Amino acid sequence: MNQDIIQEFELTFFEDGKKLAMQHLSSGINHPSILALTKAVYATIDAFLESFQDYVQAEQSTVDCKKGCHWCCFQTVMTVPHEMYYLLHHLNQHFTEEAKQAILDKVEKRHARTTKLKVNHFLSLKHACPFLGEEGNCTVYEARPLACRTYLSSNVHSCKSQFDHPDDQSVYAAAFDLPLRLGRMLTDGVTAYLQERDINSYEWLFEQNLLRAHRAGSFDEWIQGKEVFKPRALSREEEAYLQKHFA
Repeated sequence: MNQDIIQEFELTFFEDGKKLAMQHLSSGINHPSILALTKAVYATIDAFLESFQDYVQAEQSTVDCKKGCHWCCFQTVMTVPHEMYYLLHHLNQHFTEEAKQAILDKVEKRHARTTKLKVNHFLSLKHACPFLGEEGNCTVYEARPLACRTYLSSNVHSCKSQFDHPDDQSVYAAAFDLPLRLGRMLTDGVTAYLQERDINSYEWLFEQNLLRAHRAGSFDEWIQGKEVFKPRALSREEEAYLQKHFA
């Protein structure tokens, strides 16, 4: 696809993110409006992904992602705060307290493993997602983060190869770039609007963001402008590595 067209797409998705945030939050930023915004963001990207898969097929290529295929469910996932409040709402609505606590225990274990790792180490870490079901299914599929929604592979064998060789930078999954880029721009648009309202929307490891969102009182603190989700300080080397391999 022509680079000029891609840049036009990116600008459109950034503006769409801001428009969605304005539409849902201009009358008040509260828990229901944040949930409604997140649902709208996901609906927007899902609609694009449906069209994108039609485009891929027209180009005589394939999307190899299928239910039960879960090689990507062991890698690092980065999220923003409003996604975690949406995910917690989903857990509260659809899981028993016992099942919810079992998942949060898994999140705690993942957090204990990643919290002190340097960026290059946690980006290559392979650790099962706490929401990965026994049959290789996502147990929170309807509420899965945007990073998961936009990760589409054209070759499942490349995904397994990356899983088998996590420290080899020459081995990587054949993920389509455009959905990842447009998903990020959509998020950046929402983030820009929130920052205009003095609300920080840090993107960081989902396990840390989820645990912080789960803490009592965190939502009110967050919309009041407190830095509830601020990541730990990174060295220059870590920042450069994160920008190169994840941005």
